[in-house]
Amino acid sequence: MADCIASDASPHAAPTRGDWFLLGASAALLVALRLHAFDLPLETDECNYAYIGDQLLDGDRLYVDVWDHQPPGVFVLFAAASAVLGHSDAAYRWVAIAFSLASLFLIHGIARRHFGAFAGAVAAGAFAITSSDPGLAGEGCNREIYMNTFALGAIALLMRDTKTKPRTFAAGLLLGVASVFKTVVAAQWVLLVVWVAARQYSADRSIRSTAKAAIVFYVGPLGVWVAVCGYFAFTGRWEPFVDAVFLYNLGYSGAEQATLARLFEFFDPVFQVFNSAQPLWNVAIIAALGTVLLSWKRLTGAYGAVMAYLVGSFVAVCLPGRFWPHYYYLLLPPAVLVCASLLARLTEGEASSRRARVVRWGSVVWVAILLTCESVHYGLLAPADISAPHPVYRYRQAWSRVQGRRVGAVTDSDDTVFMWGEDAGIYYYSGRKCASRYTMIGALLDNASGAADRRRTLLRELSERRPRIVLIAEPEFPELRAFLQTHYLAASPKALDRHDANPEKTIMIALTDRDRPVGHIDWEWRPRK
Repeated sequence: MADCIASDASPHAAPTRGDWFLLGASAALLVALRLHAFDLPLETDECNYAYIGDQLLDGDRLYVDVWDHQPPGVFVLFAAASAVLGHSDAAYRWVAIAFSLASLFLIHGIARRHFGAFAGAVAAGAFAITSSDPGLAGEGCNREIYMNTFALGAIALLMRDTKTKPRTFAAGLLLGVASVFKTVVAAQWVLLVVWVAARQYSADRSIRSTAKAAIVFYVGPLGVWVAVCGYFAFTGRWEPFVDAVFLYNLGYSGAEQATLARLFEFFDPVFQVFNSAQPLWNVAIIAALGTVLLSWKRLTGAYGAVMAYLVGSFVAVCLPGRFWPHYYYLLLPPAVLVCASLLARLTEGEASSRRARVVRWGSVVWVAILLTCESVHYGLLAPADISAPHPVYRYRQAWSRVQGRRVGAVTDSDDTVFMWGEDAGIYYYSGRKCASRYTMIGALLDNASGAADRRRTLLRELSERRPRIVLIAEPEFPELRAFLQTHYLAASPKALDRHDANPEKTIMIALTDRDRPVGHIDWEWRPRK
C-alpha cells in the first residue's frame, strides 16, 4: 500500500504489480463479504424472479400465465441462471457475485484511467466493502446489482471517447439493456445525454455534430425497447405487457406524486440505509460539492461524466413513490467514483507533496473506517442469520423458506397452492405452482389501478386450478373470502402463525381444500433469535 500511496497518480500510467495486487485484494474482499451471507434465504422479490424464471423455462408466458409489473429483463436473467446453473439459491447468488465483480473491475478501470492509479485502488476498495452492505440489501441478488454493471459499462465507453459513434451507440445499448430490468434507468440516460451533448459541443462548437452525438446515444435504448415491444406484440401479448409494465407501473411507482418532494425524502429513509456505509455517503456529498467547485471548468470531461452519472442515479432512486433499501444500491458506483474524482483533484501536481501524501493516507484510513463500520454495524464476522438486512426482511425471508418447505412436504408435485400476501418464497421454496398468475398481491389491492379486473381473473383461475393449500397473510377482499369459505377449511391443527417482526402486524392462516385436505402439520414458526 505504501508503494501505491507514493506512486505517480498519472491517469494513463501503465498498471504496476501493486495496482494488480490491490485490485485482486478488493475482488477477494468482495467475494468474501458476499459469501458471508450466502446461505441466507432469498428475499421475496428475488424469490419471485426465480419462480417466474423457472415457469418461463416450463413454457409459461410472461404477463399472461405469470404476471409481474417489472420489465422482462430480470426474469430472463434468472431463467438463464436456472437453466445453466440449476434451480438453487446458490445459482442466483453466484450470478450476483459475477456481476458485482464485473462492476468492481469497471469501477477500477474508470477511476484508474481518468483519475489515477491510487484513485482506482481506493474506488475499488470502497466498492468491495459497501457493495455487500446488508443495509442496502447488497448481500442479495436484486435488480440493481445487474443494472449497475450495464450502466458502468456505458460510462466506461462514454468516458473513453464520445466522438467515436460505435462506442456512443454501444453505451446507449448497454443503458437500454439496464432499463429492461427497471425503467428508472431513463433518469441516468437523460443526465448522461446532456453531458454527451455538452462534451461534443465544447469540442467543435457545432450544433449539428452535437445533435448527431445525442441521436446516436438515443438509438441504442430505442433499439432495445423496439425489440422488446415488438416481441410481445408479435406473440400476442401487447396489451397485458403495456398494462403491467407501463400503465400499472405508473400507479405503483407513485408517478402522480410530486417528484420534487421525493428528492428531499431521499435523505430521510424509513430504513437505516445510511448507517453502515455512512462514511461513504458523507464523503460522496462532500466530493460532489468539491467537484463542482474545484472542477467546474472540466465538467465536459471525466469529472462531468461522473457528476451526470451521480445525479442521474439520485433521480432514479427517487422516481418510485416509495423507498426500499435496494433502490439506493444504484448510487454506490457513482458515489465511489465521485470520491475518486475528488481524490484526484486534491492530489494533482507533485505526487510527493505533503498535501498529496496526507490526502492519500487519509483515503487509506477512510477505507479502513468503511470496513470497520460494516463489520460493527452489521456484524459481518458474526453468523449470517443475525447479520441479515432490516428485521422485516430477516423475518419474512426466513419465514417464507420454512413455510414454503412445509407446503412442499404436505402436497404432491402436481398440486397448486396460493399465497394471499407478498411472499413469493412460498412458491419458490415449496416447488409448487401458484394457482394463479398473480404471485404477489400488490396489483389486486384496493388502491391498485385495474384491481377489479385482476380480482375477477384471480377468482376464475382459483376455481379452475383449485389450490390444495391457501395461506392468508393479508385481509382478503369480500369475493375471495366468500370463495374460501365455500371451498376451504382451516388446516389441522389451526394455524395462527405470526410471520413478521412486529407481533401485532401480521398473522398467517393456513387453509386446505375441503375435498383434498392435507395431513396434520405444525404451522407455527419459531424464529431463532
